[in-house]
Amino acid sequence: MDILRTPEDGARYLLSLHCEEIKDFSLTPSDGLLRHVEIGGKLIPFPEWRFDPRISALYNYGSECPESISALNVYSFFGRETSLCAAMYRELDIADYILGSPIVKVTAYVSGEASNLIALTESGTALNLELGCTMANGAKNQCNHRLITKRGMACDMVVDTQTVSGMLNVFTSSGDEYSLDAGDIDLYPLDFDDSFRAFGLRAIIGGIVCDDDLIMSDLRSRATLAAALVSAERGESVKVSDLSREQIDAVIRTALSVSGFRTERGAL
Repeated sequence: MDILRTPEDGARYLLSLHCEEIKDFSLTPSDGLLRHVEIGGKLIPFPEWRFDPRISALYNYGSECPESISALNVYSFFGRETSLCAAMYRELDIADYILGSPIVKVTAYVSGEASNLIALTESGTALNLELGCTMANGAKNQCNHRLITKRGMACDMVVDTQTVSGMLNVFTSSGDEYSLDAGDIDLYPLDFDDSFRAFGLRAIIGGIVCDDDLIMSDLRSRATLAAALVSAERGESVKVSDLSREQIDAVIRTALSVSGFRTERGAL
């Protein structure tokens, strides 16, 4: 077997391992929010975070008894090279996935490269998201998703930890610290993140995940993001349904064109 170097390599290996058809595909560069998988000329959104086993575990926990979900609290911080717009889209899409109910109303506050969002889903679940792109360039995403239910709480981070842990933490003689994350044994030497990206690509290419579902969820998350951006500009709550598709596209296009997305009144 050739050495696996990319998630695409990993996806092709998984398809061959399971005797599935290996279709021609490519992974496009990010459009500012996420990448797409191109298969036979069709572009399919690739929300890679949905295939993170920690996020999948929260989804599975909530889907067992969705009516028991009370709230989702999110704390997520990124390096300064990540735009706040992209960070907001990612976390709103994760919320859409875990809760299985579209967001209908959002209130957002933005200060520099940080934001706080309060949202309500169609099912009545409350969301609180605290986001920031203020860490050093290249810093590992530090995120904490807490799903509060009538049965108890589920979290994608060990309760007594403050930062995302690596499977192996290395301290060098110069005082530098870095972590090594082992991925799936079948996909060695891909790291943890590239491993779940490979599994995600295989799920899309192999038809395990419905293309249309990903397209519809992307549209919902873009609409929610646009409502959050408008809310931050106006200083008031915004219903997602109040925005037309043309307004949604225009708001996101404008936000992505602003370097670093530092919201100013009147910018949108």
